[in-house]
Amino acid sequence: MQKLQNEFDKDYDVELKAEDERIKDTKREIAANKEERLLIRVKQRERFEEEDSLRKRPDVGSWLRSVKEGTCEEEATISANFMLVRFILRMVPAESKLRALDLSNNGLDDRIAESLEGMLKRNRSLVKLDLSENSLGPRCLEAVAAALSKNSTLQCLILDGNPLGGDDSGDGAGAASEAEKNRARSIRVFADAIAKNNSLRVLLVRRCGFGQEDGKDLAEAIQKNQSLLVFDTDSSANSLGLQHLRRIKRQLERNRKERDIAIEASKLERLKTKKERQIQEKLDEEKRQREADAEWIEKRRVQRAARRKREAEEEKQRKKEEEERMERERQQALEVERAAASKKKGKKKGKKKGKKKKKK
Repeated sequence: MQKLQNEFDKDYDVELKAEDERIKDTKREIAANKEERLLIRVKQRERFEEEDSLRKRPDVGSWLRSVKEGTCEEEATISANFMLVRFILRMVPAESKLRALDLSNNGLDDRIAESLEGMLKRNRSLVKLDLSENSLGPRCLEAVAAALSKNSTLQCLILDGNPLGGDDSGDGAGAASEAEKNRARSIRVFADAIAKNNSLRVLLVRRCGFGQEDGKDLAEAIQKNQSLLVFDTDSSANSLGLQHLRRIKRQLERNRKERDIAIEASKLERLKTKKERQIQEKLDEEKRQREADAEWIEKRRVQRAARRKREAEEEKQRKKEEEERMERERQQALEVERAAASKKKGKKKGKKKGKKKKKK
C-alpha cells in the first residue's frame, strides 16, 4: 500500500512540475505578446509623429525625393527635430549623389540610435557625417560601432559635443552602477569597431566625456587601425591621459607616413602606367600606320594588276581586231586578184576566139 502511495506521489509531483512549466510558459507568452503589442504601439506612434512633422516641413519631403531621384546636391545640412531626422535616416537610399550630411545642432539623442545604425549599415555613398553638438549618448555610440563594422565608405565622422562617455567621468563612486557599466561597454565596443574599420580617415570626438580608461581603450584600438589619419580630441576636457594621447599621436603619424608613401607609390605607378600607355599607344599607332600602308600597297597592287589585266585584254582585243581587219583586207585583196585574174582570163579567151575566127 505504501509503495502504491509513493508511486501516486511521484506521479503527482511530475504533473505538478509540468503544470508549473505550463504556467511559466503561459506567463512568458503573455509577457512577449504584451511587449510585442507595446512595440507595435510605439512604432505606430513614431510613424504618426514623423508623418505629422513631415506635413509641417514639406521642404524635407522635397529634399528626400531629390536624393532618391539623384538630383540632390552632394552636400546637405539638415535642421530638424529628432522625429524628422529619424525619418530621414530611414528614408535615405543606400546609393545616391549625397556625399556629406550635416545633422549637427538638432538636439538629437539616443532615440535615433536604431535609425542611425540602419542607415550607416546599408549606405554605400555617404563619405562624411556630422553629428556634432547634439545629445547622443552611449546607446548611439554602440549603434555607430555596429554600423562601422559593416560600412566601408564613411571617411569622416564628427561626434564633437555629445555626451558619448556619459555624464560621469568614471572616477567617482558611481563607477559600479549599471549606467557606468553600460557606458564602459559602449566605449569598448566603439573602440573595437575603430580597430577593425579600414575606411575611416577622420574621427572628431571633442567634448564627449571620455576618461582615462576610455583613452586606454581608444589608444589600443587606434594602434590596430591603419586608415585613421586624424583623431581630434580636447585632452584638457576629455582627460584621456597624456600617455594614451602620445600612443594615439604616434600611430596617426605612422598612418599618415604610410599613406604618403602609398600615395607617392600610386603616383609613380600612375606615371609608369601613363608612360606605358603612351608607349603602347605609339606602338599601336605605328601598327595601325603599317597596316594602313600595307592596305594601301595591296590596294595599289590590286589596282595595278587589274589595270594590267584590262590593258592586256584591250591589247588582245586590239590585236584580234587588227588580225580580223588584216584578214578582211587580205580576203578583199584575194577577191580583187581573183576578179582581176578572172577578167584577164576572160580577155584571153576572147582574143583566142577572135584569132580562131580570123583563121577560118
